[in-house]
Amino acid sequence: MKPSTITTKLVLVPSFSKGGDTIKEGKRDRVKRILSAALVYLFLSLMALLCLFPFYYMIAASFMSYEEATNGSLFASFATMGENFINNYTQTIARLNFLSHVGTTLLVAMTTTLFQLLTTILASFAFAKLHFKGRDILFVLFLATMMIPGEMLAITNYSTFSSLDLISQNQNYLQAVLTMVLPLIASVFYIFLLRQNFKQIPNELYLAAKV
Repeated sequence: MKPSTITTKLVLVPSFSKGGDTIKEGKRDRVKRILSAALVYLFLSLMALLCLFPFYYMIAASFMSYEEATNGSLFASFATMGENFINNYTQTIARLNFLSHVGTTLLVAMTTTLFQLLTTILASFAFAKLHFKGRDILFVLFLATMMIPGEMLAITNYSTFSSLDLISQNQNYLQAVLTMVLPLIASVFYIFLLRQNFKQIPNELYLAAKV
């Protein structure tokens, strides 16, 4: 007897179920991404409106009359907004000596910026490139002062300025400016920030400039 041979044929039948599931999952993921992005942008838009509203109302109130501002109106009357704008700003400049206050603000800001640039650049360069005894310990002590809240320094600053006769009932303009400028002539945070930038500069450049 001859051994019988059995021949089997493999028939490949395409399956659409797996591919269909993949397409559905892709669509679901896409919908989830769109919804999550929409929620994020909606939240950011609401936060932006909350942040911008005080600025809007500050400008809008300058176009309102006293009655409109005290009644809680959010929009100025279009018929009288021009007249209200002129009257409001004229009275503000005339009654409150507004231009003098703006000049004092600019003077304090520019003087403080100038002194901070001077002290910050010199101190940060010394901590980054100069080698002297106790440099690192002194820098750590400088950083430790950042943990002290500014409110805790108010009383000590007042006592210091009082002992220097900068605060009194007969305080003049220069003394008033000095009491605002002196506490801000140095910034530990900016010294730390600029020191990190100076440390990234190669020492070869410093030595070449020194020669």
